[in-house]
Amino acid sequence: MPRFRQNAGTFRIPVHRFQVNFFGWFTRLRLLSNRGFFLAAWGLLALEGQALAQSTVTLAWNAVTNSPVAGYRVYRGGASRAYTNNVNAGASTETTLTGLIAGATYFFAVTAYTGAGLESDYSTEINYTVPATNTASPPVITLTSPANGDVYAEPASLNLAASVTTNGHSITKVQFFGGSTLLAEDLTSPFSFTWTNVLAGTYNLTARLVYDAGSTVDSAVSAVSVASSRPPPVTLPPPWLTTDIGNPGATGTANYNSGVYTVAGAGNLSDPTDNFSFVYQALTGDGEIRAQLNSIQNTGSNACVGVMMRETLAANSRDAFIGVSPAGLVRAQWRSSTAATTTAASSSFGSLMVPNAWVRLKRSANKFTFYTSADGVNWNQVASPNNLRMATSGYFGLALASGNSAILNTSSFSNVTVVP
Repeated sequence: MPRFRQNAGTFRIPVHRFQVNFFGWFTRLRLLSNRGFFLAAWGLLALEGQALAQSTVTLAWNAVTNSPVAGYRVYRGGASRAYTNNVNAGASTETTLTGLIAGATYFFAVTAYTGAGLESDYSTEINYTVPATNTASPPVITLTSPANGDVYAEPASLNLAASVTTNGHSITKVQFFGGSTLLAEDLTSPFSFTWTNVLAGTYNLTARLVYDAGSTVDSAVSAVSVASSRPPPVTLPPPWLTTDIGNPGATGTANYNSGVYTVAGAGNLSDPTDNFSFVYQALTGDGEIRAQLNSIQNTGSNACVGVMMRETLAANSRDAFIGVSPAGLVRAQWRSSTAATTTAASSSFGSLMVPNAWVRLKRSANKFTFYTSADGVNWNQVASPNNLRMATSGYFGLALASGNSAILNTSSFSNVTVVP
């Protein structure tokens, strides 16, 4: 079927089959005789309009095949069979007419002519009304929520809403965008959408109105920020590193600022494997580590925060640990062989309350000594097992376990000293 495109929309109009009879000689387009030939043709095949004060239209028809035709003429006028203009299309079976006025109705017909000057009668007529130019103001869309500059905490829920002033236009839908990403669309008023689980970042939000035959207009940008609720990234001075030993259940973090190490970790120091967060560096041969416990988060009686030496970073490695629970109970324990049961005793070592809580581990050959202090000057030896043996190369550092695989404990250390 024929079709006409206006402002990116597609419209269909009926095809008119027609036939015309040649009459004979003619003068000034008047047909004077009845001799001639038969013309079978199709009416308007395509109309392509432009959104201008004037438009164009393209007509096409089937060629005459049963008589010798030299060419075709296309007639147009403002009333039926009252044609005021014609165009010689030559041998082509289509032509484009220009200068049509928006809002006006035109009537078209086609004739065929021979090289001897014979011209057929008019074909069946077809009419076309050029779409009127829309002089109304475009519609207006405003993103009413969220407001430009709003700040949220992750995971955020953002309620997007838009208001529309139609100005006489037909509204199709409202689309909501985050940058260039389509988030959602709403076909009916009130136009709104809730964006959930939005992570940290800055987002440029807009609302787009789709109206009439596919035209669009956008709202102003609303820039919003979602602040992170996650711990800051790991920032430790070299040669310190951090890792999770075993599978504590929740990923630990560590950072350093102005002499304070803040460590978050889950898991347990247990048998036959450990699961905890470890801030460490390598140790070869003899050495020691001291630390003051500034704060200990209370995540249960099984939580422990302190210093440790390990033979390897494997969960079942030989190790030595001394630390303090949230209640201030000193805990000293060691694993004398790989995957063995740990030896631990707590009540006999007394208690320390943060921030007046210091712990220390010292290695001399295969002798490991555990200390506590309330001031970092006067040290009390609490254990020195004689059955603990480790390889010459190993690791020492700050150890933290929350006592629960589903909970992170966040505690802090200061005055951390390592030798060598």
